[in-house]
Amino acid sequence: MGAWKFSSLCIFDGALLTFDATDICALATLTLRTVTGTGGITYAANGTYQSSRTLTSEFRLTVPAKCFSADKTCAGLNARYAEQMQTDPALVSAACATAASDCVCQLSTRSAVEESGTYATSGTTLSTTPTGGSPSSDRYCVQGQELHHIAVDLAMPMGATGVATITAADVFTKP
Repeated sequence: MGAWKFSSLCIFDGALLTFDATDICALATLTLRTVTGTGGITYAANGTYQSSRTLTSEFRLTVPAKCFSADKTCAGLNARYAEQMQTDPALVSAACATAASDCVCQLSTRSAVEESGTYATSGTTLSTTPTGGSPSSDRYCVQGQELHHIAVDLAMPMGATGVATITAADVFTKP
């Protein structure tokens, strides 16, 4: 399949966009806003692959005012994230400010992923097994100069249509 450069990521399932923030407050919400990336993946003719990618994710954390007590404030949460940035290289930026009656934080994280292993294709299914990891399978297609890795939720919903749900798609292009 050759060498491919990471181009974009699309997330289709709204459930993937909201995360548990109850460790901060039962009413807090953490929402993924954007994901961008660099890097790529190479599929060799001998059935091995190597992937190197850096993803930057932008989040919005909303903490209602009723979550704060007299000794806890939005400014304190901002200071907590400023301290965390000193020890956590994944947290690139954080800024919290009061907006209406909520504390709203804009958070940016960066993660680098290096992976190698074996792969196989069958029809439109790409199966990968990272070295020392567990195998996984996703759908894929190549359209012209684009390779699409498509994550599919195979838990069929009850109902007349019984349609699988596409949850995300990585898009790669030929360098």
